Amino acid sequence: MKSNITLRMKNVGASLVFALTLLSSQAAYATYMYEIDRSLPCTTDCSGNITVQGTFEVDMLGTLAASNFVDWSLVFNSTNYTNTVLDPTNSEILLFGTGGSVVATPTEMTITQPGSSSLQVFIFAVVDTNAFPFTVLWQFQGGDEDPAQEIISNAPRSISGPPFDQGVFTYPDDPLIVSLPSIPEPATLALFGLGLAGLGLARRKKA
Repeated sequence: MKSNITLRMKNVGASLVFALTLLSSQAAYATYMYEIDRSLPCTTDCSGNITVQGTFEVDMLGTLAASNFVDWSLVFNSTNYTNTVLDPTNSEILLFGTGGSVVATPTEMTITQPGSSSLQVFIFAVVDTNAFPFTVLWQFQGGDEDPAQEIISNAPRSISGPPFDQGVFTYPDDPLIVSLPSIPEPATLALFGLGLAGLGLARRKKA
């Protein structure tokens, strides 16, 4: 009987070790997803609103660099063009300058811009990879004694001429802070490991 109890304890210990290993693996390769849903009145060559909706995925929390964005999918819509999509195959993240930041927490991603009183310049943007000027982008810019602005532009990369659908909104506040609500990343493997450990404990209580 004693040997049976010892064997059961070893099995339970193995299940817990397995679960903890999966949790550690999940933490080591964790990514965090954030939802974007922005809409601006169109100011150039279209009417109504121009919108961008989708998700960002980053590989860490805290102050982000462009290299921390591991995936994204943004859908642009406007009067003349619909369902223009930017993702890592056709676009890039621009994040540079001083006086601003992009900070990720478990619940939100916050974009802070310097306002018109700042001599610094900061830009955060997702832009298509056409040569400048970009035709599809979502961008925050501010500083260098210019007010903070949000810009959404939409024209498919295959079209180089007008119309060029663009909305620009100028923020009088200094600084501008925009928070994007977070979508929790499911820890599927970790939950599976804990489920196995719980199942092992339940079975051994019945034995």
